[in-house]
Amino acid sequence: MFSILVPIDFSKTSLNAVKYAVNFAQKFNSTITLYHSLYVSVSEMDSGMANDILRERKSDLHSKLSRVALQFAEYTYEQTGKPVEINTSMGEGLPSDSIKTLSEGDQFNLIIMGTQGERGSDEQSWGSITTNVTSQVETPVLVIPLESTFKPYDKVVYATVFDKDDIPVIDEMLAFSEKIEASLVCVQITSTDATEQKRAGQNQKLLENYYWFSTIEQLNFQVRANDSVEAGIKEFIQAENADLLIVHPDNREFVGNLDESVTRNLLLHIEMPTLVAKNIRKKSS
Repeated sequence: MFSILVPIDFSKTSLNAVKYAVNFAQKFNSTITLYHSLYVSVSEMDSGMANDILRERKSDLHSKLSRVALQFAEYTYEQTGKPVEINTSMGEGLPSDSIKTLSEGDQFNLIIMGTQGERGSDEQSWGSITTNVTSQVETPVLVIPLESTFKPYDKVVYATVFDKDDIPVIDEMLAFSEKIEASLVCVQITSTDATEQKRAGQNQKLLENYYWFSTIEQLNFQVRANDSVEAGIKEFIQAENADLLIVHPDNREFVGNLDESVTRNLLLHIEMPTLVAKNIRKKSS
């Protein structure tokens, strides 16, 4: 069965991700594991009370995890009469490190985590952990902004580079979109430079010819010019009324001049669910 890992720190951001995850799990017949990593600072470890601190905190956190699991299990049953299997797990250490370790096996197909969205402020710490996880793990990560609520996916936008080496990745994205019964729009954000736009347009036509068997309602390719990749993506998904953005960091350049800092800002400030799709075919099969 499809299995989802949902790391939480009990903040509003992470609890909203839990709510999103249980609705996702109902839709796609999945199980959920809520996970919290206990971090004890060096000063606490050196205080001579480390064992007592760990024992007391673990007991309290186990209780909190159990309450959250029960709360959302009851929520899903009240909403649909169809319960979702929700398990709990705890680890120790820095959250991003322990989440990476936990995800390295084949136990989980997907990680769902919250981020602060445009609201910012007190949820920034967990949002930073989320972006750290997306850069470290090989499991696909679905990033959920604070104000996002689950709804069925109708249109998926995949931001990419148009060239022949992208075909295997687009194949993965198309298979994923078909699985969730959504159309797929592949977009390249290119600079306003005329040469770059011409090259992108030529590559667009090559890919359209390669995927001649797909209707425009199922799959289409578009090029948009904007010297800010982040702004270009935001404008495009808003204009398309998209339900899900997919990025694929294993790709060569991802899109145009998108470097690590832009990727991080995009995940922290985007207002829609974003799937960081590493190994998506392996993990979703």
